[in-house]
Amino acid sequence: MMRILAQRDALRERWVVILGSSMLIKNHLQSIVSGLPNVQILGFVTDMPSLLLSSDVVVSKPGGLIMAEAFAAGRPVALLSKGAGQEVANSEFLLASGGGFLAEDPEAMVNRIHQVLSDEVLLSDLKARAEMLGRPNAALDIARLVYAMMS
Repeated sequence: MMRILAQRDALRERWVVILGSSMLIKNHLQSIVSGLPNVQILGFVTDMPSLLLSSDVVVSKPGGLIMAEAFAAGRPVALLSKGAGQEVANSEFLLASGGGFLAEDPEAMVNRIHQVLSDEVLLSDLKARAEMLGRPNAALDIARLVYAMMS
């Protein structure tokens, strides 16, 4: 997907790519997108909630934790694949609920993101659906339930 971004003449969207702790991948991707002021490559971050809240769409694999974090922030999730194992069920849940979408390939993903960001009604609808799926107070709710059961 970074190669697609690097080939675009007029990249209007701001892209923040969070990779985790792999400096090798980070350096490789930075070399691909060097010179693109709208693309920022980050390694491991400690402020994921604020990064999610500053985003419009989260492009990710269909992992349960990142999807839960995105939904808690009211952000739709865009997938490039349905994943494997449990991730397939996560993908199917996402697609059935309308809390995001699946793109066939990296170029389709870049085009779909551009379409979503260009259409305020579509973006608002996707965010609303994602927010309905979110449970930002889940840990507190569970702790209260356990406390009530113990009392």
